[in-house]
Amino acid sequence: SKVIVNGGTFVGPKGTSADSGSAVNVQSGSEVTINGGTFSKGKNKTLACGGTLKVFGGVYDQDPTAFLTEGYIVLVDGSSYTVVNGTKANDESSLKDALVNGDSDVIALSDDIDISDGAAPYVHIGREVVVNGQGNLLEVGNNANYGVFCNAGSDVTFDNIDLVSNGGGIV
Repeated sequence: SKVIVNGGTFVGPKGTSADSGSAVNVQSGSEVTINGGTFSKGKNKTLACGGTLKVFGGVYDQDPTAFLTEGYIVLVDGSSYTVVNGTKANDESSLKDALVNGDSDVIALSDDIDISDGAAPYVHIGREVVVNGQGNLLEVGNNANYGVFCNAGSDVTFDNIDLVSNGGGIV
């Protein structure tokens, strides 16, 4: 069988049988695609997979990373895990590459990033993107350079980020 979930709220049963307790339980030979929705565990866990499970979206009470499709990431906010089209950045190179060459809707910092001491201590953003710091620090700029340049026509959202500019800030 094939099942597509585009939204809704799914709560796993609280039963006592051996295989009860998952909001989504994919059996062998079956395929489930999750595009969105809210998923909470029951007795055991949120997602159980003996078949094929493809996760493209949704909000979960347990980390769904094992079931992600390429090009999707998990944003963590306390005990909530949200799946989005995105790219992880953990250093200057991966951040700048994702901002310039990437086509993801979201770039998530998976660690603190300090590019304030480099030869080019700034980032250029020229497209629509959300930069989600996941509570991490992005330190940019110096006394001779602005830290963040948002090009004309760009639409940039900073979310859950600690941004320190040692230069002129955001232009």
